[in-house]
Amino acid sequence: MDPNTERYHIIGHSLCPYVQRAVIVMAEHGIAYDRIDIDLDDKPHWLTSLSPTKKVPILIISEKHVLFESNVITEFLDEISLSSLHPVDIAEKAYHRSWIEFGTQILDCIARIIYRDRLLEDFELTLAEITKMLHLLEARVSGKTYFSPLGFHLIDIVYSTIFRYFNALALISKSDPFQDLPKIRRWRRALQARNSVQDAVPPNYDDLLATFIAKQGSHASNQLQSRMSYDKSK
Repeated sequence: MDPNTERYHIIGHSLCPYVQRAVIVMAEHGIAYDRIDIDLDDKPHWLTSLSPTKKVPILIISEKHVLFESNVITEFLDEISLSSLHPVDIAEKAYHRSWIEFGTQILDCIARIIYRDRLLEDFELTLAEITKMLHLLEARVSGKTYFSPLGFHLIDIVYSTIFRYFNALALISKSDPFQDLPKIRRWRRALQARNSVQDAVPPNYDDLLATFIAKQGSHASNQLQSRMSYDKSK
């Protein structure tokens, strides 16, 4: 299977971080693809025929082979490519995977803020938990530009999709979780400047995300609604 001659189809959503992972991997490897973004509140009837989980991303390789679950998709895309976005050393590769999983836990906390934290107290507790996790991550960042001094890897892709959320959270939080984290601030800026990361989302991603969060009925939603109403009245 030659990724330079095959053209894949990815089913996604414009805001989904797991879709972004797959799209960035394809961009980094130069894999050709077509993308269809669906409305998760009005899922097409054909989605179940492609994935029993009814979740995105979905990667259509051929009529016979359809992949779901982001980790499976990103690993497949990496394995069919001439180079790898994982470190060569097996122990270092496993180490990166451990901290990728840690990033998933940060995403879970962000999801809690978006969907479930109804009260200010809950919001502040979750934000404090995220801040503690970021401090743990800061201690592990060893590269001057990326997570590792060895260059850009899959772990950088994962965290690029996580760090995006903080643009929206900055609109409603009085505290800056990156204030005392110079290595992560530098890392975040480098990721934001990378073309593959920028191109994985629409140009108005921040506005789309803020609008999405504002509809979820959480404390963050209420704060964003107030902020957006104020901005419109100016």
